[in-house]
Amino acid sequence: MQHTILNFINQHFFVGIDVHLKQWKVTIRSAGIELKTFSMNPSPQELFQYLRKHYPGGTYHLVYEAGFCDFWIQRAFSELGIQCIVVHPADTPTSAKEKVHKTDPVDSRKLARELEHGSLKALYVPQVASEQLRSLMRLRFRLVQQQTRTKNRIKGFLRVNDISFRQNSFLRTMMIEAAWTAVREDPAMTLKFKELTKRMNSQNAIIRIAKKLLKRIRHVWLNQEEYVYALVA
Repeated sequence: MQHTILNFINQHFFVGIDVHLKQWKVTIRSAGIELKTFSMNPSPQELFQYLRKHYPGGTYHLVYEAGFCDFWIQRAFSELGIQCIVVHPADTPTSAKEKVHKTDPVDSRKLARELEHGSLKALYVPQVASEQLRSLMRLRFRLVQQQTRTKNRIKGFLRVNDISFRQNSFLRTMMIEAAWTAVREDPAMTLKFKELTKRMNSQNAIIRIAKKLLKRIRHVWLNQEEYVYALVA
């Protein structure tokens, strides 16, 4: 009994991938026909093996939209020798019906269809080092935004309650009390306070400690770290 060996040499397959963290929705098209839409694990290697098993010898063209996963998927397919492009979601032609009925299968079908039609424009894929730097800058921007929002909330609270930063005795008293607590609890602050009292009175010394405590708090705030005891002040 003879077995027919599948061979799709010179046949092109267009694959649209709707990527998510835990699952991909994949659509495969060829010669203007949708062959299959299915769900799978988020793995370039598994999709590569699936294509080789079901459409051996074919030429594969893949596409997915840029998002949380950035370009690692594209790089993984490139290493496997498969052409894969990344497109901006806003640049993918979408019908009115697809906008209303937006689902993962609809998105993967749309990507496969437009890839076959040649209507998609690939994004530039940066070098890994450049992408990492860009991710770091985005993280810094978000942290700065978060810090600014926190500062604005604090300022808003103080304004609503008619509290001045520089002149309010309540805040000064709180900082002095916090400095005394630091002197009792933090060995580094204790040592520094003892050094200061050798050349000034305790009132001036605790003010110096309060200023150092503010610097420590600022460092903790800016670097999103926990306050560490016993550091040299």
